[in-house]
Amino acid sequence: MRARGQRVKCAVLVVGTSFLVAACGGGGNGDNSANSNADTGPQKKGGSLTVLAEVGYNGAWPAGLDPATNTNGAANQSYMTSIFGQLFELREGGKIVPTLASGYTAKNGGTEFDIKLRPGVKFTDGAPFDADTVAWHFNRVLKSQCTCRPNWPTLKSVKAQGADTVVITFAAPNAAFIDSLIVSNANWVASKKSLDAMGERALIRAIQHARDDGAIVIIIAHRPAIMQVADKLLVLEYGRVTQFGPRMDVIPATMPGEVSREVAAK
Repeated sequence: MRARGQRVKCAVLVVGTSFLVAACGGGGNGDNSANSNADTGPQKKGGSLTVLAEVGYNGAWPAGLDPATNTNGAANQSYMTSIFGQLFELREGGKIVPTLASGYTAKNGGTEFDIKLRPGVKFTDGAPFDADTVAWHFNRVLKSQCTCRPNWPTLKSVKAQGADTVVITFAAPNAAFIDSLIVSNANWVASKKSLDAMGERALIRAIQHARDDGAIVIIIAHRPAIMQVADKLLVLEYGRVTQFGPRMDVIPATMPGEVSREVAAK
């Protein structure tokens, strides 16, 4: 990596950023004449969509659409529900009905809950809507700054059990656990695959901007894709340097063939 003139800046860069992009559409019984001259050719990505929003929700967007980083989830819950769906839904008469979940079981005097997930569900990016993802999401939103984060003070653990069961364990009985999901951001589950990919691309852009500004950037990473922006690589094993040199020399010597070719080609 380079420095301009005599100025050398060194940074250990740790960046984690995620973005979500979604589109929603709907229909009604209104005038469809605006569509009469619409392009009837192949569908294309991109473009714009104009929607009519309820007045009470206008402007409630500054925190974004990631359930864990959105700090005004209560204000735009209708939007979030339209995008992510819900594990459980509140129906007329206060009845709670499983939607993306298929049901739940309370055990051990209300200190343990098994949430069963509906089989065969996938995110739009193709990732499975499975127990690992939901458990990861629960643990993530517990750290959220939103007032809509779960309030589970006696929580002991959230773990996946197989592909379709999430086990939530409390230190004391929690009779209101399922009810509490309805009013928290735990009820909206985002795709870990998409968040990881978007965050990785944001990190690469940040590194590239730092280099363009004349910085020397030192990265400690385990993700192969990050290596595409490196000039040199240093490999440590048990605290000892085993490889150091230009990226194109080190990668073939340390990585499996398929990954090696993919990273080296970028």
